[in-house]
Amino acid sequence: MTASPVVLLTGASRGIGKATALAALTTFNARIVAVARNTDLLKQLEAEAEKLGKADSITTVAGDVTDNQVIKQSVATAIEKWGQLDALIANAGVVAPLASVADVNVEEFKRLFDINFFSILSLVQEALPHLRKSKGSIIMISSAAATRGFLGWAAYGS
Repeated sequence: MTASPVVLLTGASRGIGKATALAALTTFNARIVAVARNTDLLKQLEAEAEKLGKADSITTVAGDVTDNQVIKQSVATAIEKWGQLDALIANAGVVAPLASVADVNVEEFKRLFDINFFSILSLVQEALPHLRKSKGSIIMISSAAATRGFLGWAAYGS
């Protein structure tokens, strides 16, 4: 990886994603492609990066990671802006629906898998040629629900 790695980060507008973006900018001097659905929160992230003197080190893509065009645009943005992609951090995810298997709405269950699993698969496939070239890394954010069951978390913990 280079001295200023190029990182594509999903779920970047709040929580762990936002904290990861700001830490990567300041600690690793990273250049970030921040991806999230909420345009206003992405603008806030850009403003925070600017306050840190890192306005030129962040660019955003507003969209849903279940949309293949958003995935393609995100990877293309890294390559067009900085000529490389060194890391992918798959952080976007949802917990809902929280319900027992007997009561869960199947369409909501499918939506969770589209966001938490299939979007990551699509993103990795799109980014992989560039990550191979840079000998880059893939980080997939998870939770304790991946290691033990929680009542009502059938979809999320699957």
